[in-house]
Amino acid sequence: PRSTLFPYTTLFRSIGLAVLVLWTALVCRNYLPHGISPALFDVTALWRGPFPLAVRAWYLDAVIAAVLGFAALANGAWILDHFQCESEGAERVVLATALGFAILALAASALGAVHLFRPLELRGLMALFTLASVLRWPREARTLAALAPLWLSAPFLLMALAAAAVPETAYDALGWHLPAARSFLQRGTFSFLEMYRTNIPHYGTVFYALGLAIHPGNDFRGESAARMLTFLLLPGIGLATVALVRRTGVAAPPFAAALAALWVVSCPDVMAQAVTCCPDLGAALWVVVAVLAALAG
Repeated sequence: PRSTLFPYTTLFRSIGLAVLVLWTALVCRNYLPHGISPALFDVTALWRGPFPLAVRAWYLDAVIAAVLGFAALANGAWILDHFQCESEGAERVVLATALGFAILALAASALGAVHLFRPLELRGLMALFTLASVLRWPREARTLAALAPLWLSAPFLLMALAAAAVPETAYDALGWHLPAARSFLQRGTFSFLEMYRTNIPHYGTVFYALGLAIHPGNDFRGESAARMLTFLLLPGIGLATVALVRRTGVAAPPFAAALAALWVVSCPDVMAQAVTCCPDLGAALWVVVAVLAALAG
């Protein structure tokens, strides 16, 4: 009887909640040893000045990344609707946003083919890309309800955002990906004699260049914008996991999708890839999107 099982269900839920709290605290202690607040906000501003919180320089970069992400969703959704691709919820958000960003990357790469891969032209491209999506904003705003299954992952997303707000330290990012993006911006094209393993830039390198182009006069601020664009991959991989569970799961409860997203998002390796300018997580997300597209077809 249900009344007999109730105490055990409550016990299991309590144990699960305790494990989740312990795991969150453990990841936070090892991933952000100095805590979240030093990067996200300045608590001492509560008693040092007239404003409740000090404004950080990266706040604008986070807003720009979010606007570009929503513009990618709106533009990608228009193409999905145009070709009558049936999708909804998390799957629609992931497929549409990936398609929108792919269009932006291809358009930026096309500028490189005609030696116009420069900060001014790229800023104009991002502005046109955003303006093209404005008419669909009211409609696509309703699709953001698909973010609800990420509620379990929210503490880890917050930790990753705090890590993304600090300066870049990853060796590959500082040694290759960001310098390559700067070189392309200086040359206006992808002509580079000693490219690493390929003669075609990674999509990630194109996006890092978009971030650098937002603040062309200051490389460090440009790196902040590039890292905020990279951070979007973390909620993206979480939503892709939700969509995959719902597409392949047989009568899976809503909590199962949220739990699956939590296991992926809370992995410290995944979090680390989401806050460094390296293409690994982007490639992983692209593979999952390809699987979702195949299942949707």
